[in-house]
Amino acid sequence: MNSDNPKRERQNFFFSYCRTLPMANENIHYELSAADRAALSKYKWRASGATSSESYLKSLCEKSFLRFWTYAGVYRKQADGIAKEVCDVLTVFDQDLIIFSDKDCSWPTSKDQKVNWLRWEKKAISKSMSQLRGAQRLLERQTSSLFLDEQCTLPFPYSLPPVISQHTHLVAVARGAAEECRDFFKGGLGTFFIGCDPENHSSQPFTLIAQPNSQPFVHIFDEIALEVVFSALTTVKDFVAYLNARRDLLTHGNVVVAHGEEDLLALYFAGDSPSPWEGSFPPVPDSSFVVNVPDGLWNSMQPFFEERSQIERIGMLWDGITDHLIDMTITGQLYLAFPPTIEGQERIIRFLARESRGRRIFLAQQLYGLIRGTPKDQRAFRTISTTAEGESTFVFMVASRPPDIPEEVYRTARMKMLTGYCQIIKLKYEFIKEVVGIATEPEDPDAQSLDVVALDLTNWTKEDAVAAEEFRHRTGFMEETKEWEPSDTEIQSLGTDNIVFPGPKAKPYKPKIDRE
Repeated sequence: MNSDNPKRERQNFFFSYCRTLPMANENIHYELSAADRAALSKYKWRASGATSSESYLKSLCEKSFLRFWTYAGVYRKQADGIAKEVCDVLTVFDQDLIIFSDKDCSWPTSKDQKVNWLRWEKKAISKSMSQLRGAQRLLERQTSSLFLDEQCTLPFPYSLPPVISQHTHLVAVARGAAEECRDFFKGGLGTFFIGCDPENHSSQPFTLIAQPNSQPFVHIFDEIALEVVFSALTTVKDFVAYLNARRDLLTHGNVVVAHGEEDLLALYFAGDSPSPWEGSFPPVPDSSFVVNVPDGLWNSMQPFFEERSQIERIGMLWDGITDHLIDMTITGQLYLAFPPTIEGQERIIRFLARESRGRRIFLAQQLYGLIRGTPKDQRAFRTISTTAEGESTFVFMVASRPPDIPEEVYRTARMKMLTGYCQIIKLKYEFIKEVVGIATEPEDPDAQSLDVVALDLTNWTKEDAVAAEEFRHRTGFMEETKEWEPSDTEIQSLGTDNIVFPGPKAKPYKPKIDRE
């Protein structure tokens, strides 16, 4: 590269590269194949649930887990040809299966509340537990195809993970007793009392007792507890981590006493975790140790949750990108797609969605800082590498469109450059197996375009390394990388209200952010 100013030359490389591409004004929107058009119907099908409570449960799941992986009303065809519902709501994400059963049962009218509880518990809780365990056995056998409709014409869009690697979580939602529970305990939110004593299985009103270890554990939530849990755990990774920790605590063989699910959740976040979005229960030394959760712990920790919610606004940019990609994929309106299949796009979106809330905030800070700080006539990039299990390496690229270059040429060049950058990163971080790249322009108050690519680098060859090294030399990528460490002031000022991505049918998509 012959230049007295190689740094400037490298900065201009992207804009020069744009001008080398054909200037034909061709339509490069993602065109669906016939097979993909047929497959798209599976992703578009969004059964709302047979009852209003099932619909509400599904809407809560979608808020946390995103609609690509959550389906209400999953059926199988029996030997006699009649369809049978497997579960009310099923979420399949990587190796995790979350099976939900929902019961909305009226409270009995007997004057004896203990009798009422036994009758209600049998219909709303025990029956759900039995159905959930049956659904788990069925899914583990994997002998019957799953469908999204009662007519069994729309196949379930995902293959279940192999049984040996499945992580199944059973969740029973029992509705209809919150008001009676609140009156019985003379206050509180109305969530069930947790009184798990391995030596005492007697049923007390509105009390969750220990479950036998011989059967799969079932998480039991009433409608209030479910809202509390989903308000604090807004990603699939965080929710699954809590379910695992909760199961381990309640099956350890200790006496566990909590005056409500909200206090148990508060205990989970009350420890010394490195992040306010990561939690764990206190270690239990042996089975004689009694875990007695302080009554009112949830209320006393409200300042913690309120402060956390203010910081969470920053991470909404990441949720907005993920939702935008889902919208564009299921409507077949992706501008560019790599890999160019629905399954390939689902994989990319899953990489984004598997990040925890704390990690999303960090990634959003990094991306927005780059968008906000890159001059209009420059390109910039940032790499986020990690060795943590379940976390991807990311490459962020920001480059404006030269005024004399058509949009489709600019986007094609940007996607190719982004792909090259994602390959170059393997030269520096040999341990990475997958990398996700995100490209956009410097801050634009009207709209931002978005390109995303995901590469599998497990089968990296010497030829790949040589090509990546040549591209690195031409672009100067990684030679001028600067790590961004935001100050507290910068973190507080990072608003994402003005980051807008065009949605389906050219309607702008704007991440929803609660404003004060």
